[in-house]
This record gives sequence, structure tokens and C-alpha cells, in this order.
Amino acid sequence: MKEKGDNIYVVFSGHMCTGKDTIIEILEKRGNLPKIAGPNAKVHILSEAVNHDQDVLASFYKNMEDTTEFFELGTLCFRSVLSSIISKVRGIVVGNRHVIEARQTFVEHSRSLKNEDKRFFDETATGVYDMLLRRAIEKGIIPIPEIVFFLFVDDDNILIERNKKRNDPGEKSIDPEYIKNLSVYFENYRKNFADIYNFFGVPVPKLVEINTSVDLFQDEQALQQIAERCEDEIRKAYAKKRRSLFDFDEQKLI
Repeated sequence: MKEKGDNIYVVFSGHMCTGKDTIIEILEKRGNLPKIAGPNAKVHILSEAVNHDQDVLASFYKNMEDTTEFFELGTLCFRSVLSSIISKVRGIVVGNRHVIEARQTFVEHSRSLKNEDKRFFDETATGVYDMLLRRAIEKGIIPIPEIVFFLFVDDDNILIERNKKRNDPGEKSIDPEYIKNLSVYFENYRKNFADIYNFFGVPVPKLVEINTSVDLFQDEQALQQIAERCEDEIRKAYAKKRRSLFDFDEQKLI
């Protein structure tokens, strides 16, 4: 597995509608991450692969029986391509969901779905997915983050109500039961975090758990506090990274 570039990679993780996009956006607005990165470095925000085409999302949620394995495999490939830039940049890289998280949540849930005797994501699909995932990790295009910020809420109904307020037609097609059923897999990912990364033979990221049950659009103070906590964690982790001589200003070298 290749080493990452001269950077720190952090990921916002958690169930849909837990506030990943919202927190990443407020971090961008606050403008503190570039200061943490320092001179000669940048902040790189990676988008979430499955948000790129709302028509694809809508088609998937309306016909999961026929499309699940192709959607999951396609999403893995898109995430792999998007994350391939990480090893080539310097500074702070912020990601929205990680592939190993997706494997242990969305894919595991998909493996449980079936209509009579027809499984939505069978053993063949699982084998292909895991082969591609391990290949991408081996080639270094899916680096492992230093920090995973895991967002969670106290009640699934919070997620369901938030999803109803979304503007895009793709995600509005999501059945509330789908959201509820997925929660078990996200909780398993959270509880077995270290074991999961050990299973894949990769370093275990630092897990930072953040409760986002509050209304992040109405409670500005809570949102700012969450952002500040994330910045503090990133600042501490970035300070520990071994950087090149040119990352230090002249005054500190005197």
C-alpha cells in the first residue's frame, strides 16, 4: 500500500442526513483550515461520489432489486477515482464518507436484501466488490484517513424528517424504512471500528464521535462548536505530521 502525500486526510462519516455536508460547508466558511495547513499547502475538499447524478440515485432507489449490485460497484469505482488525488497533494484533505465505511454499512445492508429467493447483492457481487476494494487499497488510490469524524443522532426519525426536507428528487425517493434498517449497520461500524480496519490490514484511524441530533440549521452555536471541535482535532493531528523543510517559516527555524 502506497503512502499518502505530504498531507493529513480526514473523513466525515455516518448515516445519511447526519450533517456531513453541512459541517464540511461551515468548515469552509470559517476559513480556519487553510491557516492550519500553513504556507505552501492547501485544503482539498472531496465530494461524495453518489451525489453527482440525481437521476441515477432516483433510479436506484425506485428499482433496488435490479440495480443494487451495479450501483454499489459503480459507487466503489467512483469513490476510488475521486480519492486517487489524495496521494498527490499536500495540505489538508477532507472527505465525505470512506470506502471501508460504505463496505460495512451500505453494502452489508444490500447483502441482506432479497425478494423471495432473489438476493439484491449476492455472493458473486460481494466477491467482485471486495476484490476491487482490496485492489484499490493495494494500489494506493484509497488511502486510509488519520481521523474519522463519525456523526450520529439519537433517533432515526430525525434522519427521516431531515430527508423529507431535501431538495433533490433522488434522495427524496428513499423509503423511510430503508433509513431505519441502515442504522443498525452504521452502529455496527461504529462499535467495531478498530476490528474492521484491522480486518482489512490497514492502520486504524482515530475515531471522533459527534452527536448531531440538534437542528444544525437552527442552532448556529451548536454548529460552530462542532466545527471548532473538528478544527482542533485536525490541528493536533496535522501538527504531528512529518513535513518537509519548506513547510516551516524562517522565524521558527531561527
